[in-house]
Amino acid sequence: MCGQEGCDDASHFVSSCPVTKSLWFSSRWGIKLDSIQFSSGREVVSWLLQPPFRHLLSNVEASSFFLYDAILYHKLWLCHNEIFHRGTLMDVDMVRKRVEDCFLEHNRLLVEEKGNGEGLRGVAEVRWVLPRPGRVRGFVDFALADGVGAVAAVFFDNLSSVKVFGAKKVNVQSVFHGEMEALRFGVDLALKCSLEGLISFQMMFSLSMHWWLGTLHSRIYISCFLNSVFLS
Repeated sequence: MCGQEGCDDASHFVSSCPVTKSLWFSSRWGIKLDSIQFSSGREVVSWLLQPPFRHLLSNVEASSFFLYDAILYHKLWLCHNEIFHRGTLMDVDMVRKRVEDCFLEHNRLLVEEKGNGEGLRGVAEVRWVLPRPGRVRGFVDFALADGVGAVAAVFFDNLSSVKVFGAKKVNVQSVFHGEMEALRFGVDLALKCSLEGLISFQMMFSLSMHWWLGTLHSRIYISCFLNSVFLS
């Protein structure tokens, strides 16, 4: 994104890139990344969940901070892909505006939800409930844009620690096919990383069976059954 040679790696993207630094510093939190170095996405997520100034933030402010961070890196990654695949030029002001507009849209809903009172549970709180001790919960999702599909999975333990997460592009023939690929990706990722404890999956979509995908569906469920993985 910044045009520097030999710097297309995770560490540079998340903390060392001048573009990333500029967006962080111009945010409402004015964070300087010069003294912070991340080597992986996992380190970024851990830091964002528990920043050193967490004790200065209310629960709503902490949620807004994490939301902004997630949007910032999401928009940056989309920009990175546009530059790499389409040869578009970097426009920092445009990316900054995209981040801010998206944040304002979603943060408004977040603040309204938190303001409804402690007795009411929002959608996010219901979906992302933590597992019981000794278990790991995985969330999988599928997205489709411009004919390109992508699947993602993230795993939490009962202490709200991110155990592992990942994403990849997929070629699919329907939305349901993509949903099943997301589930298979999550199962494969859990087995590959040898996550300890019983694993349950929360799917961020509704499954609607198609007859010609029955084989893939059966393979996933058999794999789950044989490896103590549960679907919800």
